[in-house]
Amino acid sequence: MKSRVYFWVLMVFGAIHIHALGQESQPSLDTIEALRAQKNEEFDQLERACYMKFAVNDCIIQVNAQRRKMLAILKPQEEAIAAAERMQKAKEQLQRLEQKKQEALARSSEVSAIDPVASDNQKTQTQKEKVEKHQQRATENPPRVPAERTSNAPLPAELLKNEQAYKQKLEEANRRRAERDKRIAERDSKIKGLPQPGLK
Repeated sequence: MKSRVYFWVLMVFGAIHIHALGQESQPSLDTIEALRAQKNEEFDQLERACYMKFAVNDCIIQVNAQRRKMLAILKPQEEAIAAAERMQKAKEQLQRLEQKKQEALARSSEVSAIDPVASDNQKTQTQKEKVEKHQQRATENPPRVPAERTSNAPLPAELLKNEQAYKQKLEEANRRRAERDKRIAERDSKIKGLPQPGLK
């Protein structure tokens, strides 16, 4: 009886504490995790106390029901905090992207404001330089002309020899297949000549 009263008092204080957390400015995930750990330890103590009673199962069922209620209260708060943190991170990321975009736009406007003709001339100059480098590489490294015989390509005599070896292997395989079929047919004819079980 005394532990049951202690249990309900603990639950009331826990609910008040959780409600107070909801009323304050948004608690952090660390605060909720600490509260969860504390409450789980208290529930574990209550569960251990249940083993001293005669009706152990009923006591444990009640403790676990109260634990689930506590978790049901904490879970939405955790989800709300996590969602708020994700929103804040996304907002910060968007702000950083917007700032980079503004900086790039400012740099490009500064370059074009200084001398728009010079920037166009600079672009054409860099394109010409790229074309010249490409042409220079092409003249320095001409395409390779294949040699008369590469190491992988067989000679015509080798091709003829390979073809003859292939035909010989096919003939050998056909001969072995015919011998096998002949042995199977002989075995089947011997089996057919034997009396069948169950037939009179």
